[in-house]
Amino acid sequence: MISTINYLELKKILLKKFVNVKVMIQLRGILDTKIFIENTRIMINKHKLTIFNNEHDFSIEFMMMKNFKIEEKCHIELIYEDFTVILEL
Repeated sequence: MISTINYLELKKILLKKFVNVKVMIQLRGILDTKIFIENTRIMINKHKLTIFNNEHDFSIEFMMMKNFKIEEKCHIELIYEDFTVILEL
């Protein structure tokens, strides 16, 4: 689960930097996958993050998240036990 302070920091960065741009979503784990979403829109609440446009959407829940890292305000890593989700401009 994400704390309130971390949630507010993540929300601020996502809504400021990651809206209406091309976002690369990379899943690292047993399988590695990259997804590109252009002209992104973001919905975020304390339990879930959704990045979407008219054609694609990507949702991830914060329930089992262990930690997250923010590097340079355009590279975010959401770290889970078995995999890592990287959001990058």
